[in-house]
Amino acid sequence: MNDHEELRLLKRRLERAEQRVKILDSMLEERTREGYLASAQLRAASVSLAELFRAVPGAIIVIGSDGLVEAVNGETLRLLGCEEGDLIGSAQQKIFGDAWSPSQNVNSDRVLRVERDVYTRGGQRVPVLLSATMMDTGQHHSIVCVAVDLTERKKLEAELLHAHKLESIGRLAAGVAHEINTPIQFISDSVRFARDAIGDLAPVYLLYREIRESPAADLMQRLAELDAIEAKADVAFLFEQLPGALGRAMDGLQQVANIVRATKDFAYPTTRERRPANINKALQSTLTIGKREYADIADIELSLGDLPLVPCHIGELNQVFLNLVINAAHAIHDRRHGGRGCIAVSTQVVGSHVVIAIGDDGDGIPDSIRASIFNPFFTTKEQGRGSGQGLAIARSVVVERHGGILDFDTGPERGTTFFVRIPLSYPRQSSAPASRSTRPKAMS
Repeated sequence: MNDHEELRLLKRRLERAEQRVKILDSMLEERTREGYLASAQLRAASVSLAELFRAVPGAIIVIGSDGLVEAVNGETLRLLGCEEGDLIGSAQQKIFGDAWSPSQNVNSDRVLRVERDVYTRGGQRVPVLLSATMMDTGQHHSIVCVAVDLTERKKLEAELLHAHKLESIGRLAAGVAHEINTPIQFISDSVRFARDAIGDLAPVYLLYREIRESPAADLMQRLAELDAIEAKADVAFLFEQLPGALGRAMDGLQQVANIVRATKDFAYPTTRERRPANINKALQSTLTIGKREYADIADIELSLGDLPLVPCHIGELNQVFLNLVINAAHAIHDRRHGGRGCIAVSTQVVGSHVVIAIGDDGDGIPDSIRASIFNPFFTTKEQGRGSGQGLAIARSVVVERHGGILDFDTGPERGTTFFVRIPLSYPRQSSAPASRSTRPKAMS
């Protein structure tokens, strides 16, 4: 190959190299443009995320894998009354208390939704609806918590429950008065009989005293007078009837005492903390209080199992039981075939729950409304007979206040039975941190 051919070959190689350089330059320019656009989009997304982080109406708390708080938004600071520096780098227990923490209860399989308490700077509890999920980037994972303040909702629920309870007590007042009036009536009759009997026996007793002091010569005459007075007073009848009259008076007093005790138990004040309570006793008190609602149309079939004390808000459950009993009575009253019905009430332990069943032998719930019966203000009853709040409040009390289940079984041939399932135990609410003055150092 001569010099001229070598030069031409080198020239072609140089041209190809220049073309490759141009292609690489073009690719580099394109990649640079893409990188710039991606960077700009990332910055815009970061700004949008930061704005969203600040604007979300719930408290956002990000907790790292080490259990320390990594980030919070302004709503968190407002809710807890803290500065950002008070929370960033601190232990999650500072917010959620010592007995419960997101890092121990959140996994990657699902979003955790639960009602919990968070704690302000001063240690006050704030009820929140907490949603928490795990965010895993491969190299780092953290837990994102969104907390919505439930303080106002809890106040409204308490006011609604109290108003409904007052409405029920007002409706039952006439029934309680009627139930008390019946034993009072025969107490009055029995005591009046005893008073009159003592009045009739008094002359007999006085004549006995006179006979003891009379001369022996007058004994036969005085005994004849005694026989006449005994016959007039009908002493034998009085002695036969007096024990029964006093016994009826005692029975009446016992009935009144039972009604008063049941009224007191039914009106058990609402407390923040759940307390161990006797569910069977609560049911019996509720049936006593609500007797007038069902006495004329249904018999009670009671089957109470052997139950332990159950941690609960018993005053609120009393309201649930009463609503279900009244609904059962109405179902029996409205059934097509008429006649006297039966309300079956039973309790038993099933697994980790106490199950209270309250059923009727009415016509059942139609298919078309079964999905709506727990909706607020839904009712099929005529005006003045039902507010549509009973089952909605019952579900709120059982599900939200107790972590239980309220469901039912119904059919045209078997009536309707509601099942109240209350846990035998429940996760204790977080206790306030023992010390809030110290915290771990902030993360670097």
